[in-house]
Amino acid sequence: MSREAIALIGLLLLGCDAPGAGEHASGRGPARVAAQRPHETSSAPRRSENGASSAPGAQRANGPGPHSVSTRRVRIGAAGDLLVHVKVARAAADHADAGGMLHVLGDLPSVIEPDEIAFINVETPLVDDEVPVGNGAPPILGSPPAMAEALARAGFDVASLANNHALDQGSRGLRRSIEALERAGVRVVGAASTYARAYDPVIVERDGLRVAFIAFTERMNQGPRQRPPEAYAARLANEASVLEALRRARQQADLVVASVHWSYDFAPAPTRDQRNLARRLVEHGADLVIGHGPHIVHGVQRLRSARGDAFVAYSLGNVLSNQGLRYRAGDGILTSEPERFDGRARDNVWLRVPVEVDASGTIHIGRPTAVLLWTRNNHYERASGREQRVDIRPIRLGRIGDEGLRAERRDHLARVLGPEVDLVD
Repeated sequence: MSREAIALIGLLLLGCDAPGAGEHASGRGPARVAAQRPHETSSAPRRSENGASSAPGAQRANGPGPHSVSTRRVRIGAAGDLLVHVKVARAAADHADAGGMLHVLGDLPSVIEPDEIAFINVETPLVDDEVPVGNGAPPILGSPPAMAEALARAGFDVASLANNHALDQGSRGLRRSIEALERAGVRVVGAASTYARAYDPVIVERDGLRVAFIAFTERMNQGPRQRPPEAYAARLANEASVLEALRRARQQADLVVASVHWSYDFAPAPTRDQRNLARRLVEHGADLVIGHGPHIVHGVQRLRSARGDAFVAYSLGNVLSNQGLRYRAGDGILTSEPERFDGRARDNVWLRVPVEVDASGTIHIGRPTAVLLWTRNNHYERASGREQRVDIRPIRLGRIGDEGLRAERRDHLARVLGPEVDLVD
């Protein structure tokens, strides 16, 4: 973990009071709503593929058990890192007749349920014309902006742009990414046109529950390129702003979800520093901590707070990428060029967390479920000439025709996630 993140852990371990904010800096149709910031809520139901409305107060299928009539319920659904590598963009172009960017989102639109609040980490600027895209060290990422509309159609409500690739297309590219998502109806957290607003909570209301989302990144690969910067991402290293964001989110909402982009590529497991940081984030106001960054799935942890239950998912893996393209079943974990050969980069889960808040305000987190996904990548089919078009997309693990691969990946995810999570193929 970087020295910046360790500095934040040190501050949080002291139990400091939150200081003031830093001075500086699917077939579903997209929900056409104006971008909303604190004190503004959206309780409008999204529509399912058949057009039926899901009312905010409707009974939640597969949710926690019944409590008093004043108990309010919500389900948070979350995906991992969205990496629109060059080959992913090529796959979208090759399948323009099948939806383009919506095609490369694969089974996600059918996995996301209309009544849950759907969250994703968008680790690629949704702009590809500010800075040349390339595979350097580190690579420069960029995606056609059509991905924003595809995410909205798939059913996503909130997207974090706080990650190490946020400024790959410069601060102008980050600003344009924010605008593209908000035009499509996807709320943006962890980035904004001003430094202070990048730390603002985004509030979504469901079933009378106000859910606050905040997001931070441990590091940034690139600088802003434009001066003065046209947009900013929330940094974990700014202790004052992080603590103030937690304080304001706690004040404005019944439930606080904190997204943290941390760790390093292909880190095998969360570190002790990450676990300590997760605990301190919970102590200072977070109820769910959703981690991203290592590109592989990490474990989960239940915690307790003064508010009741808390839950940490340390990493949800890559929901879409071109990583692990040369993996074959039975290869095991290859440390040489893991971005090409490590099959864990193609594992990912849709994590669904059911939450109840009772009449006293106490938070009860039920058993999470993980819909198991695998990134289809037809690299070898194209290399052998059996297929011509690039095809990269997440599919349900149960749809894999290779029984050996299916069993191998399910066993691996079961070991990583442990007994706290129910697995769904």
